[in-house]
Amino acid sequence: MAHLPESSVSPALYLSKRNIQLPDRRTSIRLENYLWDQIDAILAMEQVPLPLLVSEIDQRRLPGQTLAQALRLFLPMYFDGLKTVMADPHDLQMMNPHISETSPRQPNFLMYVLSTYATNLLSGAKLPPRR
Repeated sequence: MAHLPESSVSPALYLSKRNIQLPDRRTSIRLENYLWDQIDAILAMEQVPLPLLVSEIDQRRLPGQTLAQALRLFLPMYFDGLKTVMADPHDLQMMNPHISETSPRQPNFLMYVLSTYATNLLSGAKLPPRR
């Protein structure tokens, strides 16, 4: 197998590890740098700390799914939904009927994505065959 010169490999392909203190344990997650950039963007937009976001995703992930896999699946769900809401802000109201239009509190998009995360995963998950 031919080796690529180091200068021809994109830095976006490199993996980085972050250590995170969750409520019940300390863990480390290794992801591609461009995924960490997306997570950092979400943290800045939503003004939440990394441990809180990871803890929420950790609680919702499927059995047997790693935390890194869960984060990789969360990112497109978040950004696809964000794209929809940015096109028409009233879509969040339609996606989440529990939010009233007269509510003084702004709809929380991140909480909507997190609340539907497990449902979306389960609806797309294939159960292992019975033996």
